[in-house]
Amino acid sequence: MKLDPSDPAAGLNLGNLLREQRRLVEAEAAYRSAVRADPHFAAAWHNLADLLDDGGRLLEAIDCEQRALDADPGYLDAVFNMALFPAAARTARAGRSLWRRYLELDRDSAWAERAKRALKYCEIQLANAEPEAGAKDA
Repeated sequence: MKLDPSDPAAGLNLGNLLREQRRLVEAEAAYRSAVRADPHFAAAWHNLADLLDDGGRLLEAIDCEQRALDADPGYLDAVFNMALFPAAARTARAGRSLWRRYLELDRDSAWAERAKRALKYCEIQLANAEPEAGAKDA
């Protein structure tokens, strides 16, 4: 990174190494360096989001994951994580939409099996939240 700070892959790789060593402040700085070098580097945005989420910085993580999706709408890890966030930060309806999107991109992996279960959970939540057919407002 010191030789070529404009190389976003160097920032991503360094961030990954620092994160493994639990040097989280330095890892965050390295990921941020990667996205400064290339604002369309979905993997760096995703890894930064994951680091922030692990640190309890959910709103920042959601923003970074959205940037990963803006850079690459088909980036599976970002779609998966965004689908996880609605359970904590938004709604079952948003989760359902994101799980469906994930399953359009990945139907057969172990992650897809987890996505199918999560989608079913969102659908149950939504079904339980809907007013009974024929119920009248009081």
